[in-house]
Amino acid sequence: MNRREANYDLLRVICAVAVIFIHIANSFLKASFEINYQNYGFVFAGSLPATVILDTLPRFAVQCFVMLSGAFLLGNKRNADFKYFYSRSFRNIGVTTLVFSVAYTLYASVKRIISGGGYELLTPLLQMVLGLPDRHMWFMFMLPGLYLMTPVLLVLEERIKPADLFGKITWVFLAMSVVSYWSRPYDFAVGWDIGLQAEFLSLFMAGYSIRRWAECTGRSNVKGTLLIASGLFMEMLLAILRYREMLAGKSFTGTRQPFDWLAFEGLAPFVMVSAVLIFAGFALLEIHADFSRLSSLTFLIYLFHIGIWDIMRTLSIHLKLYPPQTAAIIPVCAAVVFVFSLLGAWIYRWLWNNVEKKFKITDRLCRLLRLV
Repeated sequence: MNRREANYDLLRVICAVAVIFIHIANSFLKASFEINYQNYGFVFAGSLPATVILDTLPRFAVQCFVMLSGAFLLGNKRNADFKYFYSRSFRNIGVTTLVFSVAYTLYASVKRIISGGGYELLTPLLQMVLGLPDRHMWFMFMLPGLYLMTPVLLVLEERIKPADLFGKITWVFLAMSVVSYWSRPYDFAVGWDIGLQAEFLSLFMAGYSIRRWAECTGRSNVKGTLLIASGLFMEMLLAILRYREMLAGKSFTGTRQPFDWLAFEGLAPFVMVSAVLIFAGFALLEIHADFSRLSSLTFLIYLFHIGIWDIMRTLSIHLKLYPPQTAAIIPVCAAVVFVFSLLGAWIYRWLWNNVEKKFKITDRLCRLLRLV
């Protein structure tokens, strides 16, 4: 189960692009309602329907990222070895997360100085401790909770029938997580929020469950395409309903409300069903193209993209380069952010590999934390 699988590599790349679309389209949608005017520096009057669609359609991405992690981490039985798994995870994910957390903390301080807010490091440092050095970094601080549970789940799998643990129990757990999210949606104050980790753990398990189901069912491009289309239809329906609410006078605020059918983050019903359908669809696809090189950079692309977009937005404000009043600017910005994030990811990997080769930073940190 450790071989490269092009269908999952392709999904990983699509999710990276989708996340970029989410953050850029959401910026323009907020600017459409003059929210945080100082942050955006303009009011966007482009096509509202298109902007809402581009903000809503990619919402499956984060959930699919979690399911991808579960599908492969739980699919590797060697990960039941606690010390081996935690050491490997720290090497692959932990060190890079630490590097980018420090980078975004310093970036926030420098940006404050340039904008005339004066020197202050305490607030950015506090945000880093809370797991929110920047808004997208919550995902990296949520993941450790799932990683901590990986060996535990694999040990349990040896004692409980997989059909129960990653079958009935997974789907009951997922349903409970959706109800939990839907009944009390909240803007988490810390990236490592335990409640958030518990909710996403159900998706983590579902990813492995779906992968096992697909292997038993057999690949089918027809069935896979139908499932993906069904998931995208759910997202499109959500976009239409959100747009109708806006026309009815309910302006965009982004505030989460309990039992809100139009919720579009986390494990909101529409998004959760959509993500599961799309992931199941890709699990069934038979793809022969090689996306492994690009797929291997998606983690770094995710880490870079917010910084790239924030720099672009800040420069446009200071240089008074207001974007065209058309929703077509959203995919253009997404393409630019993706290219620069990809370039940053490639440069970072090249530099880090050379630094590691010379200074063995990861090995030293692992010894310090007694992971080896």
